[in-house]
Amino acid sequence: MIVANRALTNSGRHPLPAAPSTWVQTASGKAMSLMVPAQSSVDFVQDIAPQLAKLARFNGATDGAFYSVAQHCVMGADALMVETRRVELAAYFLLHDAHEAYIGDTPTPVVAALAEIGRIAGIGSEGDDISHIFAELKSRLDSAIHAAAGLSAPDANIRAHIREMDLRMLATERRDLLRPVTGKTFEPASPIRGGRIRPWPWPKAADLWLARLKQYCPTAFLRAA
Repeated sequence: MIVANRALTNSGRHPLPAAPSTWVQTASGKAMSLMVPAQSSVDFVQDIAPQLAKLARFNGATDGAFYSVAQHCVMGADALMVETRRVELAAYFLLHDAHEAYIGDTPTPVVAALAEIGRIAGIGSEGDDISHIFAELKSRLDSAIHAAAGLSAPDANIRAHIREMDLRMLATERRDLLRPVTGKTFEPASPIRGGRIRPWPWPKAADLWLARLKQYCPTAFLRAA
């Protein structure tokens, strides 16, 4: 026998859909709201560092060892610091993927494919498709994370530096960690300076991410401690 949904309309005759869950559980046991993320729920030590360290870049498609989002952020932050000597740029790069601790690392082509499917199906419009909605979700989390770190929202100049370094990290990762893809071209970018990427075990990635947080953004580390 099928048991009816207990959530009924006022008439008692038609089931109502259950309210969607718009929060995620963190490693420390917090419930992080995705609709209205709270600065007070951001925990760099117990949640963001270990979760980024256990999160694979490229859906785990690297050729060989596991490579984490945390290592990506640390290496890009260090490269920016070496090249620009601007500690705020290093701090923003270290945190630029911190929202992925809560929503995962969804590859850009996946978001683009969803937007294209929506366009074909007539869902959404230019400027209001799934890619923009996904960007809004990230932005809400970024706002809470930046506030918890004692940082303001990044301005256009900072965002441009972060974007450029992200592309350069991608070029380096493609060179060192991914197999060549025949017949596909990528946005040109110069790899970062230094030797080849050697993936770190996740505990090392988490520890180094926190060490860079203390170095580049001590206000966040002091709050987290």
